[in-house]
Amino acid sequence: MATGLDRARALAKTAIAQYKTRKKAALASVATWQWASRQTVSVVPGFFECTNIGRGKKLATAPAKTGKANYQVEEGFDAQGRLVAMREYTNQWDSPHERFYFYEPDGIIGFRYVGGGEYLGYAQWITTEGDKVTAVDTVHPEAARSKRYRFDANGHYAGFSDVGHHEDKPIDQPFDIECNAEGKIVRTWWVWPTTGKRDLYWEHSSVKSQKPAAKKKPAAKKPAAKKPVAKKPVRKR
Repeated sequence: MATGLDRARALAKTAIAQYKTRKKAALASVATWQWASRQTVSVVPGFFECTNIGRGKKLATAPAKTGKANYQVEEGFDAQGRLVAMREYTNQWDSPHERFYFYEPDGIIGFRYVGGGEYLGYAQWITTEGDKVTAVDTVHPEAARSKRYRFDANGHYAGFSDVGHHEDKPIDQPFDIECNAEGKIVRTWWVWPTTGKRDLYWEHSSVKSQKPAAKKKPAAKKPAAKKPVAKKPVRKR
């Protein structure tokens, strides 16, 4: 049986040849578009919370000069509200970087193209079980990596392993994840693979306020005022 990484590699092999067909199919499924200062949604859980890529904000109108925009994007959603296309504008390329997503019964196919389909950024196979992403396998021209998610007793994301290689350098980066009662990610920790030591990487503003307040030092008490000693009256002879 083919693994997720096998499927991603197979997608990467035909990605350039199928660029026009993939693009036409993805754009045909777009029901609504929105502009944003940067990417606002991701099909990969923990994408914003476990990277240094900040979540963007929706824009009411298109930027005046997209050619000079710094990673401003158009995001396309299908009739079910799922992300199916994205155009990312930079001042380094004449054409936007493009991403296309296709939803299968057991996963999601993802592509990122650069230079109007001349180059492949990556191909992805994202494994799903029900409404949960359980694994992400990504193949770049000079790299490949596999992400495997862990879940807690409530079925919420608890972390993931991320292993692979970039050129000749190995990748091994685990993360721990904390979710609130609704399953929303509220904290993430970078875990050192050799020691297991955790460094807090990100936390949502809703949980920052839950930290215990620093104890205030008690104010120094002022010494009580001394009562004046009453002088005994001098008796006259």
